Amino acid sequence: SAEGLARMMTVIVTVFEAVGLTVSEKKTETMLLRTPDQTFTTSPLAIEAAGQKYKQTTQFLYLGGIIHENADLSFEIERRIRLMRACLKRYGPELYDRTNAPLSLKVRMLKAEVIETLLYGCVTWTLNADHFAKLRSAHHEVLLRVIGFQRRLRTDHTTLSYAKALRITRCESIETTIRKRRLFFAGAVVRQHEGRLPSRLMFGTIAGGGSPKPGGQPKTWPRAIAEDLRVFKATEGSTEDSPLVFGVGTALWPTAAKQTGKWYRGILEAAEQFMGRWHEAEAKLSRQRRASAAGSVRGNGGRGNSRRGRRNTVQVYGGRGGNRRSRRETAGGEYTKGTTDRVARHQADYRGPHLRKSWFCCKYSRSSNKRTTKTTVRRDHSK
Repeated sequence: SAEGLARMMTVIVTVFEAVGLTVSEKKTETMLLRTPDQTFTTSPLAIEAAGQKYKQTTQFLYLGGIIHENADLSFEIERRIRLMRACLKRYGPELYDRTNAPLSLKVRMLKAEVIETLLYGCVTWTLNADHFAKLRSAHHEVLLRVIGFQRRLRTDHTTLSYAKALRITRCESIETTIRKRRLFFAGAVVRQHEGRLPSRLMFGTIAGGGSPKPGGQPKTWPRAIAEDLRVFKATEGSTEDSPLVFGVGTALWPTAAKQTGKWYRGILEAAEQFMGRWHEAEAKLSRQRRASAAGSVRGNGGRGNSRRGRRNTVQVYGGRGGNRRSRRETAGGEYTKGTTDRVARHQADYRGPHLRKSWFCCKYSRSSNKRTTKTTVRRDHSK
């Protein structure tokens, strides 16, 4: 309560003054952890102790992490991503951006420093789908830089998928790493003695929250652990008569976590199996996207009535007659033809007994997109 916090601060200030120390009023702040229904109904928290008045804040930095009054992780994740990019930039010119540096060394440094900076404190996070998407995008970004993939230098402007980047670097996804570490930490918390502060914080609830309301409930840390167990299929192979949790004969995961060796081995094996299923699902989605893209290209090739189909196709004439193709096919074809013309312009064509040299000149008409080729042939009759 506010009165109890004021009494505690009074004792602290008095004891510090007795030994010649002072409590800085400017650096001391108070924060009230609120439930969603208490955001606008609770009055500001005013704490006064020994003549000092402390201001109330909505978030503050504690032990390297941002704590928000509504337990919103978006601020902490955005800060972690900024710190990760700063860490990557610090060693970028000397290691990550060097093409002659071994990829294995880059990946080891990436895991040891950059990823650890990104996932600092992740064992206590309660993440949703949006948070996982932000972290996955940041992880994909650093993997592309380590690999040396630059989209702007490619003619087709395509990027390397997250699944392919993971296969090249032999890394696991960011979701797998977070869930695995969270389960490791949950086992360590359960094995502690009852009444310890970590157990009270992780498995406790905020007082005054009231009864659950209809609809989606706020995600708590125990619910996140239950989700991790479900995603990793911790009860795979169990039956009604013989339940199993990561291979341990019990129906309760706290009981299974007390067997340290089996708990750790079960989590590692489940994480590996989860990555295998994830890669299979990503490959299936990739095939479906390619099939859908090919179907849309074939569909836009006809004389459709949709404005989008007419906008994505242009009339290209080659030789006699013409055919309708998509803009991507047209751009790729013109690039290939231009490259061929530039190469053939400086190469000799050996045909027959005489030396034949050809020069190719390409002309373009912007109005009709007609491509005409003019060939000048010179024969050498010196022999």
